[in-house]
Amino acid sequence: MVDFSFEDIHELLRSEKYSSDLQPLSDEQLAQINKYLESKRLLLQKQRDSTLFENNPDDKLRDEVENANRALKDFYDRREKKIITRAIFTARSLSKLRDTTNMLKAEEMIYDNLVRILKNSWINFFSNFDNRLKECNNVPKSEVLSNDKAKSSDSASHTPYEKPLNNVSGEISINMQSILMRLQFTDEIPELLDSELRRWGPFTKDQTAELPAELANLLLKQSKATEVKV
Repeated sequence: MVDFSFEDIHELLRSEKYSSDLQPLSDEQLAQINKYLESKRLLLQKQRDSTLFENNPDDKLRDEVENANRALKDFYDRREKKIITRAIFTARSLSKLRDTTNMLKAEEMIYDNLVRILKNSWINFFSNFDNRLKECNNVPKSEVLSNDKAKSSDSASHTPYEKPLNNVSGEISINMQSILMRLQFTDEIPELLDSELRRWGPFTKDQTAELPAELANLLLKQSKATEVKV
């Protein structure tokens, strides 16, 4: 096992800091970091107990240990935020894809629990509007048309993403075009579900499409798309 140094820890942090996605990390590297910290602590204690050193001769060593601990905390915080972002993306997607790339076993457990909690929270929240959701999303188009012949056929000409949503009183329509962002995808994207339970996608690599800002920002954070300025 190759001995680790403070520069190696700093390099791990730098790599994590300047990448939008999780970087590779192994159990062996964690063991190397632990060995490095333990050796420094033992050396620090030895110097403190020795009568040969005066005028705080261990200051440089103590600073190195403190800087290493700060770097590791920053390193963990950055990985944690990326795991949370990935869990949100998975929970919002209709795809059952479980993306644990570059995660440690402990991080996989955090990710899986977050996805489960977020999905349950989503279901529990929208169960308050169960009838409304069924009306908007679960009834086949043919059934809607047969039960509502009095409606103008003009509504059928709308695409699923152009169809306006009305408030409870039916007086105010929301123009979804005003909150869309145009993206070009750098990876294949599975079918997604937005906060209004509308389905978007799937999309292929290099395809350009408009998405609600909430989904677009998630994809941008994951570096799975780039914004196309209109």
